[in-house]
Amino acid sequence: MKIYGHLTCHNEFPDVLRAIESISPVCDEILVTYTGEPNTPLREFLEERKAIYNMRIFDRPFTTLQDQRQFLLEQTPPFSWVVSIDADEKYSQQLTNQLREALHTMGQKHYDTSANDNVPLVYSIPHYNLIEDIWHFDGDPIFHSQKIFYYRPGLHWDFDEYFTHITYKPGPLSFEKGNDTTVYSLVGPKDWILIHYARLDPKRKEWRKQHYGDPRFGNYNKESWTDLRNGQPIKPVLLPEEKR
Repeated sequence: MKIYGHLTCHNEFPDVLRAIESISPVCDEILVTYTGEPNTPLREFLEERKAIYNMRIFDRPFTTLQDQRQFLLEQTPPFSWVVSIDADEKYSQQLTNQLREALHTMGQKHYDTSANDNVPLVYSIPHYNLIEDIWHFDGDPIFHSQKIFYYRPGLHWDFDEYFTHITYKPGPLSFEKGNDTTVYSLVGPKDWILIHYARLDPKRKEWRKQHYGDPRFGNYNKESWTDLRNGQPIKPVLLPEEKR
């Protein structure tokens, strides 16, 4: 059984190295879509290091995030695991160290049950939005069921252009109908987390101001990126032991 990394990137240099190195030990191959201009520092970086990290790079103009992720899925052999990550994210060291063995030793009953119910087999992991520094996050973590999943024929990305979801069901998905976004979810150890760095990047904040309300980029409102009053320490998962 193979494990494939999926990475979408545009201009996140040099931060993308964080994402690549957090999935490289897990994956047999990393599939990358690059949406920016040729001959940029990021594109050259990816090209120079594709053999080091076993990456296959696709230059593909950006339309929507759903299109990018569906394209990567179509390049992936069925009956494989997918570990998906964005260029401004990182998996915790514990997950990087442990996920490959967990996927290779998974019991057959999980595959059978998800196939019989025709729902995606996934690992659900919490997603932390960092703010101010690498020790704090904004509010409560969000659980993702779209980052680590088993790909068998019929799986595809749906819902909307940005907040897209994996499903086997035909037709558009809706958050209003609970059974439309059902997954067969496994939950890993508490220190298996996804860390999001975008709000620590001043240039990203400026870029976001120009794209408030754009459905291609999440349809965010201004407050979702500027109201950081709920910051609280994340000592149990990020601080070194001696600082906890």
